[in-house]
Amino acid sequence: MGKVLRCVKMESCIGCGLCVLAASRVLKRTFSFSDSCITIKRNLKDKNNFLVEIDRGLCAEISEVAKICPENCFALVDGEED
Repeated sequence: MGKVLRCVKMESCIGCGLCVLAASRVLKRTFSFSDSCITIKRNLKDKNNFLVEIDRGLCAEISEVAKICPENCFALVDGEED
């Protein structure tokens, strides 16, 4: 079983978008919010929080994302994709 990228501390997300840009840079060699396997959306129920969505089919094991997050929201963990 391999490592999987997860947002383990979503409540700490500040919505900066660095993870989105890092994933875009690694996967597509671009620097784009629209060309990434990670999206960040404002939580409609709680406007002070964000929802982080990861397309694990494209973005399963990107350690750069876990390293660049200023709030340490991401981690590579053992497990299956869900």
